[in-house]
Amino acid sequence: LHPPFSSRSFSLFEEIMESIQIFPGAFHYPGFLNIEQQEQLLDYYLSYQSDFYTPQLKNGSLMNLQTLCFGRHWNASDNRYYSFGVNTPNSKINPLPDLLQLLATQASEFHFPQFTNFDLGIVNYYTKYGRLGMHRDNAETEETLLSGHPVVSFSIGAAAEFRMGGKNYNDPVKNVILNSGDAFVFGGAARLRYHGIGKILKSKSPPFDNFLHGGRLNFTIRKL
Repeated sequence: LHPPFSSRSFSLFEEIMESIQIFPGAFHYPGFLNIEQQEQLLDYYLSYQSDFYTPQLKNGSLMNLQTLCFGRHWNASDNRYYSFGVNTPNSKINPLPDLLQLLATQASEFHFPQFTNFDLGIVNYYTKYGRLGMHRDNAETEETLLSGHPVVSFSIGAAAEFRMGGKNYNDPVKNVILNSGDAFVFGGAARLRYHGIGKILKSKSPPFDNFLHGGRLNFTIRKL
């Protein structure tokens, strides 16, 4: 694997990647990241692996994943952001890496060209038994939510069944299979739709299996 935080340059794409609209404002980009970029994101996980922790919800139950935050710490027990880690192995929160800012801008510019100021990152590691219940990303500032600033996610490792519904918890959902290297962008009218991870599928990314043990990384980049 490549050294973490290498100064490799990433130019803007010469061709617009194929995107699949799931809902108005929600787009799936299959194969958005090449293998080199996927390795770079895996490097972040390996560099900060000891800082990942299992978030605890307000009711005391533990989430079925491990998390690391960049820019600000998201606290699962009160759904708020902090400038320091809360109940984490390391209270220091590192800034969002330039590479993640750049990739998020590249992924969002096709449908949301006006938004480039990403400053937060949440990285989730799922084992092959990992899950994430249906939820809305609504902890950001009122200004960000009202503007429809997009959330951008990148998948590394095993595939996952991503579920997206409406703005009410019980609305019908659509399932999208996210493979290693895929991007998913949702903003505008889709910004507050419920979404989650139904299940982790059998890994089809042998280069990453030795590091992720059949699991999956998901990087979500957003604006506070």
